Amino acid sequence: MEQQIFLSRAEAERFRRDDPPLPRPGKAQAHLEGGFTVDGNNLYRCVKGSLTEAYLMLSGGVEDFDQWTCRTACGVPVLLAVSDAQALILAERKNSFVTVNVFADRESMAREELEAIADTFNWSIIG
Repeated sequence: MEQQIFLSRAEAERFRRDDPPLPRPGKAQAHLEGGFTVDGNNLYRCVKGSLTEAYLMLSGGVEDFDQWTCRTACGVPVLLAVSDAQALILAERKNSFVTVNVFADRESMAREELEAIADTFNWSIIG
């Protein structure tokens, strides 16, 4: 049975009173070592112990980001970061590292909104 990476709208509503935005489908590419990228959402999964060409360009330095950890609706802790130029969701899973580049900045994205976006992912199935 195929599992979905994203929670359905009904599943997301169970966890949040406000209706979080659901991701739009994008161009996806699977890699032989088990990693994947989804360009429409700028989601990158890199398998631990493998060499990949996935990278993340930061606008500014790491010191320019406000960072905090939150536990998502499915119970997985993620690192959230926002700067004047971009917002990020970072997760370390058992077998991989996952990065989501959110097209937003500190002015347009409140902390609660970034947390709501993180909640739309079903992190429990991403190994």
